[in-house]
Amino acid sequence: MNKQDIQDLLNRHHEGETTPEEEVQLNLWYHKEAGSSDWNHTHKEEIINDRLKQGIDARIDQLERETLKSGNWYKYAAAAAAVILIAFSVGFYFYSSVKEKHLTKDYYADNDIIPGSNKAILTLADGSKISLTDAVDGQLATQSGIVITKAADGQLVYTVNDAQSDNSGAPAYNTITTPRGGQHIINLPDGTRVWLNSESSVKFPVSFTNLTERKVELIGEAYFEVSPNKKQPFSVRSNEQIVKVYGTHFNVMAYSNERNMETTLLEGKVSVKSGARETFITPGQQVQLKAGEMNVLNNADIDAVVAWKNQVFQFDNTDIDKVLRQIERWYDVDVTYSGSRTDVSFTGVIPRNVNVSRILKALEQTCGLKFEIDGQKITVINHKTK
Repeated sequence: MNKQDIQDLLNRHHEGETTPEEEVQLNLWYHKEAGSSDWNHTHKEEIINDRLKQGIDARIDQLERETLKSGNWYKYAAAAAAVILIAFSVGFYFYSSVKEKHLTKDYYADNDIIPGSNKAILTLADGSKISLTDAVDGQLATQSGIVITKAADGQLVYTVNDAQSDNSGAPAYNTITTPRGGQHIINLPDGTRVWLNSESSVKFPVSFTNLTERKVELIGEAYFEVSPNKKQPFSVRSNEQIVKVYGTHFNVMAYSNERNMETTLLEGKVSVKSGARETFITPGQQVQLKAGEMNVLNNADIDAVVAWKNQVFQFDNTDIDKVLRQIERWYDVDVTYSGSRTDVSFTGVIPRNVNVSRILKALEQTCGLKFEIDGQKITVINHKTK
């Protein structure tokens, strides 16, 4: 897959030669662009084609520059294909008669649900709680010589104040908890950064000074960029597993309502231990743990794993139940079925900053499902089975 191949795909759309599947996916992107301020119904296709070309050309040019440096043309081809897939997957629903008429009134409009945002509760060592959602920017608290600050971008920052440091006695612990519809970024005092996904919590020492190991506890999902320190190994405990870290970037997904716990390595080296078994993984690998059984996936879909951190949903033939569980967590909703459950899957890339109706429309068009919204409850109705 080279730049010319990508251009040919765009030209085929312009000439009306794309397949129905390609057209559906392009229509979804098309609708997203319709909401932009410079939208002009007279030049719909020209605007979309121009934007697709500009965005894809820019990314392919970047890939080509990186390839010239590394010489890895296989990686370039795979990445270029991914650019096309994402470009044709990001939008949400049909506009089959858009040349003749404008879109009709959105039948979800009266019951729509907004996406999640930066929301979290900080529980201090003394049990007191601070809503990070409502707290103003600036210093929030001081504990054991550690200054806790909410930055202007909403991140929580722990900074060591040596002049006030008190490392005597047992270490004090803080806990950051995100609700459904929440997420947060934490900068720990050792320089480690943690992205916390919805309905998750991370517990950690306020200060790592004088500790032989930097231990944190995770419920839910988080992405870690760990500051290297050979003298103080970093570990993450979640349910029945312990991830030992050696200065690295990795994602841990440990929701209790998912089939597997998954630890995915992007950079560096980690070991995953459960019971008597311990295994080391390299970048690109994923450990899946279920009921004490450990499996190593050698070619994990890294983009899909960290999509939430990059503010998108990314699905690749994902079963609908797993898709809906992500929707429940991010939109703070409960999903129920009217009748029996359906056995369908979904592939697509959808921004997380859109109202839930946009995702439901994508599922309706690609999976044949129907939905009803009532408050914070979504019901799957009139769905088909395989």
